[in-house]
Order: sequence, then structure tokens, then C-alpha cells
Amino acid sequence: MENLEKLESRITRVLQVLEKLKQENLQMSASYEGLTNKVFETEEKTKGLISQNNQLRSEAKTAERRNSSEKEKIKKKIKDLIEKIDVFEKMG
Repeated sequence: MENLEKLESRITRVLQVLEKLKQENLQMSASYEGLTNKVFETEEKTKGLISQNNQLRSEAKTAERRNSSEKEKIKKKIKDLIEKIDVFEKMG
């Protein structure tokens, strides 16, 4: 009978340990799921930032080309004005 009681006691302890492990597993699973969601959100934000960065670079290149074009137009106008002034100076 004593052996049976010892066995019952051990089984009870094993069941308690198993229950505790089950609870810890549930907590770890929930924690893992939360971390997985955070990683996914971070990846999505990173993709968005990369896309935004690419868009801004494209816009910057476009603005740079436009600026360069405007600069060339201004240089041409200044050159034309200088040529006109030179013609007037030669006349007078």
C-alpha cells in the first residue's frame, strides 16, 4: 500500500510539473506570436521606408535634371544678353 501511495504522489507531482510546463509553453507561444507579429510589422515598415526612399531619390534626380536644364537656359540667356550688349557697345 505504501508503494501505491508513493506512486500516486509521484504521479501527482508529474502531473503538476506537466501542467506547469503546459502553462509555460502557452506563455512562450503567445510571446513568440507577439514577436513574430512585431517582426512582420517591422519588415512592412522597412519595405515602406525603402519604397519611400526610392521615390525620394527618383524625385531628387528629376529635380536635379530640371535644375540643370534651367541653369543651362539661364546661362544661354545671359550669353545672349552679353552678346547684345557687346553689339550696342560696338555701335556707340
